Amino acid sequence: MASPRPLVAFGAGAAPAFALAAGDRAFLAPTLDDPSGLGPGRAEAADVALERLVALAGVEPVHAVHDLDPTGPAARQARRWHRRTAVQHHHAHAAAVAAEHLLEPPFLALVCDGRPAPAGDGTLWGGELLLATYTACRRLGSLSRPSRPRSGLPELYRAAAALLGPVTGLRADTDPEAYPEAEPLAWRLERRDGLWVYDTTATLRHLREAKEAGEPPARIAAALHATVAAVTVLMCERAADACDVTRVCLAGDVFDQRLPLAGVLARLTTAGFEAYAGERVPVGCGGVGLGQAAIAAARLSCA
Repeated sequence: MASPRPLVAFGAGAAPAFALAAGDRAFLAPTLDDPSGLGPGRAEAADVALERLVALAGVEPVHAVHDLDPTGPAARQARRWHRRTAVQHHHAHAAAVAAEHLLEPPFLALVCDGRPAPAGDGTLWGGELLLATYTACRRLGSLSRPSRPRSGLPELYRAAAALLGPVTGLRADTDPEAYPEAEPLAWRLERRDGLWVYDTTATLRHLREAKEAGEPPARIAAALHATVAAVTVLMCERAADACDVTRVCLAGDVFDQRLPLAGVLARLTTAGFEAYAGERVPVGCGGVGLGQAAIAAARLSCA
């Protein structure tokens, strides 16, 4: 998406990675806490890094893009610009993957982050299935527990880790065939308030029962990953039936882990979806700046 005016996107989180965009060019900086990048002095490092990137790219931004969280470092830095655009965090994650792969909208996106983020309507989003373009998004489904409706997969994984304890025997690589015998645990996908919602209660109950029955923790953990992949496929199938969209972007901190990412990608592909994740662009918060830039460029082009 070409940007009609030069802009800087400041990313999100405690260690944001910003991006510059002008015309059909985009430049993504490293995260500020990257040991190979800019070091620990984040505020000062951000100014220095931005100056360097501006000089390198030959782009002088006149418009700033930031996360919806007004208290974050990205939003504070963006206040120096008179012209600003705020972008929802999950939407930016989705757009980053789509922009890297030059996808035409619309597309589905499963975005699972480590911490909930403001949705812009007074609620918080955690793990969400979106129908998105580069200008807007709509939530179709949610990965949550009924008692804490915006916690998503990170809470599920933390609860599983607490129940299982240290796990050995899992291959930490990207081979989805590493556990051909792993069958999903019990799970339920239900319709609630117009959304497809993954109720993790049955999954955690089955996990606890398997642990008490003496199943090896590594096998149970593999089954948990298979469960998440199965849930994702069914949720995307329901969305595809409703929206006639088969391109799916996977993003968020959860998919920084190779095993969940590989399992979900493999099952989506087998089910006939075109599944995408970040390759050159980080799937976690390090790629949010690129997504923000793509969204702002699209909105400015429509203005």
